[in-house]
Amino acid sequence: MTLDQLEMLEAIIEEGSMQKAAKKIHKSQPSLSVGIKKIEEFYGIKLFSRESYRPQLTNEGEVFYQNARQVLLAHRNLHKVATELAGEIESKIKIAIDPIVLLSRIEKPLEILKSRMNTTQLILVEEVLEGPLNAVINNTVQFGVGHCPSQRHSEVLKKKICQIELIPVVKKNIDFKKIPNIVVSNDLESEKAKIPAIPTWFVSSHSRKEELILGGHGWGRMSRFRVKALSSQLSAIKSRHHQKIVLDIYLMANKNAPFGEVARDIWSAKGF
Repeated sequence: MTLDQLEMLEAIIEEGSMQKAAKKIHKSQPSLSVGIKKIEEFYGIKLFSRESYRPQLTNEGEVFYQNARQVLLAHRNLHKVATELAGEIESKIKIAIDPIVLLSRIEKPLEILKSRMNTTQLILVEEVLEGPLNAVINNTVQFGVGHCPSQRHSEVLKKKICQIELIPVVKKNIDFKKIPNIVVSNDLESEKAKIPAIPTWFVSSHSRKEELILGGHGWGRMSRFRVKALSSQLSAIKSRHHQKIVLDIYLMANKNAPFGEVARDIWSAKGF
């Protein structure tokens, strides 16, 4: 049994399918099946029930998995501690930020990275909604800046940096009841199966959403900052069924990923 095989098991449980697990850890589905089979054959146990369409742990599989998670957590913590003790200076820092968040909210990290520009490269990518959170959890970025729903708070390290108010608006002199709601989604494919309670159009970016609203093609919620900037073109929707939404915005990091010297400076910086 190897750590690699335990990570396969973890990915299958967390993702709920072989296909998604394979994609998450960048392996083929057959290699995952082989990895699980090797564990089962080595210990003479069955980890998954073969009667269910989706991966479902047997009773002995559940016990094995809970202990396997402890092994993985201990290994990752050891790796994190050892890497931080080495004082590594990262060649790059990758940050995923929701474009609804102004860059001025992460002025401190940007200043730190600017002072390190000869040794550390910044890669700034945009992810909407829970995209920054998921990028942090999947360890594809060192930091995420965006919303973290309360039910997911325990999944990451986080520092609250601001709040953003999303105001329901429509183009002036347009009846919002006669046009669709414009909603940003980071997974347009999954939205196809949904049947919204009201007519809804899905887009992949805040800029496209704003363009549609300003064109009078739909209504939607926009940040108070953008609403103020476009006040001559927009009207706030006043309805008890269409209230503003307040989002807490966090700087997030993976619990198990090690901090190099630059990441540690960013995380400990004051003044957010």
